[in-house]
Amino acid sequence: MTSKVKLLYLALTALLLVLFSISVFGETTPVADGAGYDGEFYRKVFENFSTDFLGEGYDSFRIQRIFPFCLMHLVYKVVGIPFSHTSMVNGMYILHLVNLALQLLLFFKLVLNRKWKASTVAILFSLFFFNYYTIKNCGYEPFQTDAFALTIALGAYYALDRGKTALSYAISLFGLVTWPTVTFVNLLLIIFKQKPDEAPSKFSSLLFRVAPFAYGAGVALLFAAFLLFNKTRALCELIMAKPSFPHTALAFVAIIAFLFYFFKKATPIPYSPKSFLKSFDWKTLALVAIPFIAIKLILGVCANNEFYYDGKLFLLQIIFRPIRTILVTPAGHLAYWGLLPVLALLTATSFTQNFAKRSAGHALALLALFLFSLDSEARHIITFIPLMLLPLGESLEELKIKPYAAALIVTLQLAASHFYIPINVEGFAEAMEKRAFLDYPAQRFFMSFGPWMSVKNVAITLVLGVIVYFALKKLLFPHKKTDDPQVTGF
Repeated sequence: MTSKVKLLYLALTALLLVLFSISVFGETTPVADGAGYDGEFYRKVFENFSTDFLGEGYDSFRIQRIFPFCLMHLVYKVVGIPFSHTSMVNGMYILHLVNLALQLLLFFKLVLNRKWKASTVAILFSLFFFNYYTIKNCGYEPFQTDAFALTIALGAYYALDRGKTALSYAISLFGLVTWPTVTFVNLLLIIFKQKPDEAPSKFSSLLFRVAPFAYGAGVALLFAAFLLFNKTRALCELIMAKPSFPHTALAFVAIIAFLFYFFKKATPIPYSPKSFLKSFDWKTLALVAIPFIAIKLILGVCANNEFYYDGKLFLLQIIFRPIRTILVTPAGHLAYWGLLPVLALLTATSFTQNFAKRSAGHALALLALFLFSLDSEARHIITFIPLMLLPLGESLEELKIKPYAAALIVTLQLAASHFYIPINVEGFAEAMEKRAFLDYPAQRFFMSFGPWMSVKNVAITLVLGVIVYFALKKLLFPHKKTDDPQVTGF
């Protein structure tokens, strides 16, 4: 690594730390005295864990989200730090800085091992760190699990990439009390280790062709069933809006068209159902099941019946949210992750190929990523972000990106993060109390969260996204032919 490359990485890291510090020590949410809607629960875990966990317990959903706040409670109790509001907030700020340092260490260890060009690493760095959550919302609402779930996922994936399966699984088990999909995805990678066949199977090719239509048929049938059984109120809650036939129909057609475009570009996974079964490692499953079941049993015993979490409702949310507003799902991902979805779409052929070819577990994780990506609440794919780094990096490396193009992508990613837009302005607290989420000034916060984005912000985000998409397409593929194997797949 040359001195210029080292200086580049130091400059990116320094910029991240400055922007992150501005976020952490700048604004705070006025909701729940600085905790936020969800954060109020996590702050109570921080404050009362030792009495609540073995006492009244936590409900079956939120008991899966108590880390690292339970850890902070134990640290404060041992050290003797008072559980005042100020001390807990300061403790979370420090923990976020430590967490960011861990992410930086793991990121560079994961990508620098590939010996990629500095332009590729710089782009991946910006996609991973210069997004809305990390340099804006992470400090705005410190009592959240997202950033720590991302670190657990990154640490588990790095260990697995280095061949340390046991360590990877041990790290991922923290996901059961932080963000359970981290553990489940890691299990897929560990249990399905087999490498792919030479070419996509007929089954997977057919699957990719019919996927948009299957989704459309599923939505239409479920929508009709809700109306038939007079469950309009439940339908409105799932869509997070009152359906109007013309608008909902257009949103329905638009998302199917978008899915059709994506799956036409994507490379079908190189596996058949038979090869998945063949790759299943029963012995490994027996070993990993013991700690998994033990932790789930302990959490089940300590859970109460205050709130019952039903995974089917979450699945229905994923299915219905894309028809709330026309193309709200891609808009939500653009607003939250910036250029990550743009580059994934531009390189869809090689990206999906590079992702699935690593193992059968990666192929299953890719299918899970497709499903979770339907949700306009883009933070729900946070588990998969570390898994996207290597295949996307391989795709970018193939493009031989020039330094000026990489600089442009990094700059655009910074602009998409909204770090420069203040959230907690005059009237914001009142708007939040009134739950006027679709209007300004509340949209200063919610314009990065798909389900709560106003139609105006969805439209603005999409227009900017389309402009960036075609600009980068021209920049990255100036002379690309349609018969190039890098574009068409295998």
